[in-house]
Amino acid sequence: MAEIRARLPWRGLFWLALGTVTWLSLRPSALDLPHQSDKLAHALAFLGLALLAGLAYPGRRYPSHLALPLLAYGLGIEILQGFTGYRTFSLLDWAADAAGLALAPWFAPYLSRLNKTPP
Repeated sequence: MAEIRARLPWRGLFWLALGTVTWLSLRPSALDLPHQSDKLAHALAFLGLALLAGLAYPGRRYPSHLALPLLAYGLGIEILQGFTGYRTFSLLDWAADAAGLALAPWFAPYLSRLNKTPP
C-alpha cells in the first residue's frame, strides 16, 4: 500500500503532463517555432513524458515498457492534428517524438533513486 501511495504524486504529474502536451498539440499554434526548435520541443516533451511515466508506472524494463504506448499516443496526436484544419500531420514530428522516447533509457538510471518507496 505504501508503494502505491508513493507513486500517486508521480502518476498525477504524468497525467497532468500528458494532458498539457495534448492541449498544446491540438490548440491553434500561438508560437511560430523554427523547424529545428519544433523538433527539439517534440523530443523534449516525449523524453519528459517517458521519464514521468517510468516514475509513475515502473516495470522491469523501466521506462522501455512505456515506449510503444507513448509512441502510439504521439501518432494519435499527429493524426488528430491533421483533422484540425489549423495544424498538420507530420511524420517528422512523430520521428522527433520517437527520438525523445529513445533517449529515456539513458536518463532513467539517474531518476531511479526518485522512485524508491520509503521503508
